Amino acid sequence: MIGPHRVGLGLMLVLVLCRGPAYADLATGLEPYYRLDGDATDSSGSGLHGTNQGAVATTDRFGAIDSALHFDGTNDFLDMGINDAWNFGSEPFTVSLWFKADGVSTRKLGMFTVHNAGADIEVSIGYGLTWSNAFQGGDKIGLGLNYIGANNWGADVMGTNALSDGNWHHAALLRQTNWWAVYLDGNATPELETTYAFDPGPGLLYIASHVGDRTWDGALDDVRVYDRALSLAEIQALADHPHVDIWTAVEIGWQSVSGVVYQVQWTTNLPDTNAWADLGGTVTGNGGTSSVFDSTRAKEEAEYRVVVPWGE
Repeated sequence: MIGPHRVGLGLMLVLVLCRGPAYADLATGLEPYYRLDGDATDSSGSGLHGTNQGAVATTDRFGAIDSALHFDGTNDFLDMGINDAWNFGSEPFTVSLWFKADGVSTRKLGMFTVHNAGADIEVSIGYGLTWSNAFQGGDKIGLGLNYIGANNWGADVMGTNALSDGNWHHAALLRQTNWWAVYLDGNATPELETTYAFDPGPGLLYIASHVGDRTWDGALDDVRVYDRALSLAEIQALADHPHVDIWTAVEIGWQSVSGVVYQVQWTTNLPDTNAWADLGGTVTGNGGTSSVFDSTRAKEEAEYRVVVPWGE
């Protein structure tokens, strides 16, 4: 906070200058973040972009076109490469995503799988969110750990709910020490859980693929990887309030004088002093702390100031 001082040839009195964005708790530990808005771009700012192998843009869970990815179940997937961002060792982590299945599957499919590097990468899975095969119902979410081929899993756990219903569902894979769980649609009780001592090590991340050819048949959206265990409340925030973003809003607050009229302004073009624009209408001071919120530019490095127009 700075001021007060006069600027612009006495046209206004600047009271506050502050900077956004302000980040919600759901930004803490987020690396990477794939919106899947038609591509495999990492929106976390970490630059962990993937390669799209055939998936096409589709309508997301809000009805927005070109805002999710659809995979044909034949050879579409995302190759995200090998990176320490998904090598958690024995540390906690969370994977969050939205999915919509096109139907019942005869084979076990992958939604999010990390393949052990240094082994046969086509048949070795460290950990992953999977989709059940015909023998397991063909329409349930699963968790696979330490797969070394020929149906040899260290742990292979399936949920109980049939999910090929044409609707979007939220899944969160949570790992804390040796406890693994998958939460579905924000329910307080895990859809599945298991205890398994396992350090996956570094690996290659596939989104929408299981072991090379077993690719996801349906749509995926909003894939997030956290280097910490989210709380149940945070998981429910992602599932129950699907519009929640990693950014919320910038709050611009200042100590106001009762009856004085203020105007909040913003810019992303400093040092151009003529680039300021009004943020909403004026605010009349209440003699205490006044504030306004800006969610439109919460993702930008915007600058804010509160001014008293000359003559007010």
